[in-house]
Amino acid sequence: MIRIILQCALVFLVSRGMLEAIGVGARLLAYPVMDPQFHRAAFSTSMWLDIWGVWDSEWFLGIVRDGYDTVVRSAAGIEGQANWAFFPLYPMLAWAVSELSGVSAFPALLIVSNVAFFLALLLIRVEASHLYGERAGGLAIALFAFMPGSFVFSSAYSESLFLLFVMLCLAFARREDWLLAGIAAACATLTRNLGILLVVPLLLYAAQAHGGWRDSEVLWRRRLEVVAATALPVIALGGFMLFLWQRTGDGIAFASVQTAWNRELQNPLIALIGPFWAAPNIQTEIYPSIVMAWVSVAATFALILRRNWPHAGYMVAVITITLASGVLSYFRFFLTMAPCVMVLAAYAARYPQAGPAGIALLALANGALMVSWALGLGIY
Repeated sequence: MIRIILQCALVFLVSRGMLEAIGVGARLLAYPVMDPQFHRAAFSTSMWLDIWGVWDSEWFLGIVRDGYDTVVRSAAGIEGQANWAFFPLYPMLAWAVSELSGVSAFPALLIVSNVAFFLALLLIRVEASHLYGERAGGLAIALFAFMPGSFVFSSAYSESLFLLFVMLCLAFARREDWLLAGIAAACATLTRNLGILLVVPLLLYAAQAHGGWRDSEVLWRRRLEVVAATALPVIALGGFMLFLWQRTGDGIAFASVQTAWNRELQNPLIALIGPFWAAPNIQTEIYPSIVMAWVSVAATFALILRRNWPHAGYMVAVITITLASGVLSYFRFFLTMAPCVMVLAAYAARYPQAGPAGIALLALANGALMVSWALGLGIY
């Protein structure tokens, strides 16, 4: 276990150090020659911290400091928007860190993100090794740390915390620790609304294990545990909906407000294949999300071929619901699709000589995107 911790620590520190250097370097080189009107709002007076805050970071920061809105915003550029779209657990943990440690809200958000990402790497290393072998386990954590967009895990965003709870749920469910899996699913649901979809792998893991529950007493106890586990994320979502109803008069305000970001329900298949015939009119910033959407579909087919039904079922549900709101920001959403990344690592492990070169290429792409992230340029 010590070897795994050291391996994850090395990958974490090297990847985060590279991104820090790239982000600070981009600021130092670009800001002096950029028109000041394109400088994004500062989150910290320390540049090495400030590069990790952009766009949605402001919404999370506002929740930590002032709680949830009671009405939509009317300021230019954010008309009709409100922080109801952002689920509460991530800012709540940051608030607790801030109160207990005395650090301000923005560094507290970064502390939660980075601690969660490191813990997620440990779980990914263990689970990927169990499912696909030691080599795949090592490649999996390298993919998560260096793949394009992985800088989001260290930013003031909720992706790393969500990834941690997804991995906890999947790991506990595989071990048939149903209540712990349910608690993890509930925490994931309070981090992002897609957490509710973890009931899918919970039920599929339970269906696989059901045949081994021979004793009638064990059978009923396990069934009750599974029912409780699947109920916990539903209760968590219901609790947040009740809070929103009391706060705004709309229990599904987190969904209703999405229209202010131009997100509307659509056919997931159209969202997936539509860019091919609309290519000349697509913004360049959208291309990373289009690529990641197809990568996730390919990885899900790989899970199906391997008959990993809990992971495959979860990914079918996540991809369908995510694409139902379009490909916007899909490159970020892909980062938390742990089953996809782990199975890709399993296939990459078949070609050990190509591994280092592949990781290096991904790291270069990630570094290029980090420049845009640190400068506040559009990446969707």
